[in-house]
Amino acid sequence: MTDFFKQTYVKHFIWTQAQALVSFIFITYLLISGTSVAWQIYHWIAVLFFYMFIQYVLIWHPETDMTRTLNACNCIILMICLPTFLYFYFAILLPAAETTDLEFIQVEKCVVSGITKTSLDGNEAYSLTYINFVQNGVSYLGSGCLTNQYQANSLNPIPPYKILKMNDTFECGPGIVDYPKGNPFNNTNVTDISHRFRVLRAGGSGGGHGGGGGGHSGSSHTSSRSSSTREKYIDTRPSNRIHSYDPVYGNRYHPYPYYSTNTYSTCKQQYTFSQVKLPTWLCSNENSNFKDLITPKTCWVHYYNVQTGYAQQNSKSRLNQRELKELSFVTFEYPIYYPKRSFSFIIVFVYYPLILALNSIFQYTANAIVLGLYNEDNQAETDQLNDLKQFESYSKNSVEMPLFNQEQAQIRPQM
Repeated sequence: MTDFFKQTYVKHFIWTQAQALVSFIFITYLLISGTSVAWQIYHWIAVLFFYMFIQYVLIWHPETDMTRTLNACNCIILMICLPTFLYFYFAILLPAAETTDLEFIQVEKCVVSGITKTSLDGNEAYSLTYINFVQNGVSYLGSGCLTNQYQANSLNPIPPYKILKMNDTFECGPGIVDYPKGNPFNNTNVTDISHRFRVLRAGGSGGGHGGGGGGHSGSSHTSSRSSSTREKYIDTRPSNRIHSYDPVYGNRYHPYPYYSTNTYSTCKQQYTFSQVKLPTWLCSNENSNFKDLITPKTCWVHYYNVQTGYAQQNSKSRLNQRELKELSFVTFEYPIYYPKRSFSFIIVFVYYPLILALNSIFQYTANAIVLGLYNEDNQAETDQLNDLKQFESYSKNSVEMPLFNQEQAQIRPQM
């Protein structure tokens, strides 16, 4: 084993990877200082060492010089992975930190007391829930949410990690959202909860967010039939095509302007449903069990905005949640959801290869280190060999001298 590490190419590999590890620690520290989600980088550290082993087998171990192959591969990795990672980090990871790094406090006796719904141009069925909670013996009113995109992909038209504010823009959608059957908030046959639960109907506002239950959907349905262009658009739409109307839930129409099939995917729409839209990843599933919503349980609260005093005071005063810029975010899902699998893919297949691509630089600095150490080793071996020869010569002379004296003593009596 000792002889293995004495080999020059092994020394060169070790020094190259040592520099890569130092860079990994430094760069990762900078990333983590931007967002705590980046701690996930260390969860897959074993993969980084596996990549190093692969490099050793393919590049350093062969008897032929594989330097050109290494540099060519690293150049391709840089051209592909560097733009990908920069986009992911600055366009997704850092903005997502605004949600994932929010500080929440645990509170008890959280009950949903009301709900108002809208469809964000068909991209998302979003429901703002009004939640009563108790903190330090005082009752507050906060904002929660339900959505059919609660585990949405990072690249959704409405970024699931983003806190939308009044008049913020998002990508236009197909214009229609189809809520699943069995929603108790729209079910007119449910009478035993009417005195316990306040269903808030959300009419269209400003930018045209649709609202409400089946009745409103029906009126929108009628208005859409009056427009031949709108009807044609619905009939030819490639996805979410309407086949029937469900009297319990219905298909939700809302008065967004008509967009042709060729233009709606590239246009922008404004958010006007409320002053603040909670991030999608903060929401619960639209199909959440109704009994769970009206049953007191633990939740987590974040007083949103820099002026947290106003947010807490507004919650205590039980003001209209849709009109507040400082309000209480309430979630029943904690820690907050984010797509760890897709983040892991970026780390394993983009970030780690980028770090090891720096070996195209480090291999040359490692050359200088190994050459210096190799020369020092040679000089040390030479000095050691010279010392050994001198010692052997001295030992030989020390042995021969007594013998010579002994011979001289034996000769003298004969004289």
